[in-house]
Amino acid sequence: MSAKTRLLLAAVAALFFGAYFLADFLVESEEERLEAFLRTVAENLPRQEAEAYLDYVNLDAYGFRLTVRGIKANFGKGDRDAFVRAAQTHGRMVRGSRIRIVSLDVRIEDDLAKASATANWERAENSGGPPNAYVDFKADLVRSGDGWKFSSLAVTPSRNVFDIARDRR
Repeated sequence: MSAKTRLLLAAVAALFFGAYFLADFLVESEEERLEAFLRTVAENLPRQEAEAYLDYVNLDAYGFRLTVRGIKANFGKGDRDAFVRAAQTHGRMVRGSRIRIVSLDVRIEDDLAKASATANWERAENSGGPPNAYVDFKADLVRSGDGWKFSSLAVTPSRNVFDIARDRR
């Protein structure tokens, strides 16, 4: 094999592998899209009105189960007003705060997904309680058109800065 042929084969191989890695870099996976969606929801939640939370669920098709500190509420077809009232109640706690996901695990199987996350919740000054806490989330989601809808969400306070400071002593 001549040097020219070897050089041509090396160039074709480099072009092939370069195109593969570029395509992999440019094409966002479904897991990456779902992770981006979840981070956006967490970031926007403290600034949204309760009615906007309806964009994240489809009560008629999938229903929605909410668990906050062990207290459960189920919403389904015809429960739009009850869902908005619950969103108003729970939304007050996060209004004006900042929520930042610090760890996130997403698993997708067909049209269903499970997500678990820990978020840092920097509370607004007027919300009461410690100024900074960690909250664990577990969610079930259903693929809906080009996006995802929540079918369940469980929220559990994890640790706050006072717990962390105490643990360091």
